[in-house]
Amino acid sequence: MQNTYFPSKNVISLSVCNHNQANAIIETVVVPKIQLIAEQRSDMIEKLSVTEEIDSLKGRISTLENVVKTHTTQISELKKSTIIKIRTSGLQGGVRHPVLCI
Repeated sequence: MQNTYFPSKNVISLSVCNHNQANAIIETVVVPKIQLIAEQRSDMIEKLSVTEEIDSLKGRISTLENVVKTHTTQISELKKSTIIKIRTSGLQGGVRHPVLCI
């Protein structure tokens, strides 16, 4: 019965040969593929960072749009109110210019 924990000399020389072949395959095939994956990952991280920044800006733009709409409505209401006050005040003291009542 052969001891499975201590391989024979033939198996050791075969494993050294296979080890060298494995190293060659790792250097020529595996390492370049790992480098390509790493490059793609870094590109994805950059794109993700840009995407997160864009999402943040979209939120800020939405807020600004809402504020502009609100302010536009308020300005319009103030203008209407001012025009109504000018019309109701009429001309005062014979002056030909309307009095602006705010």
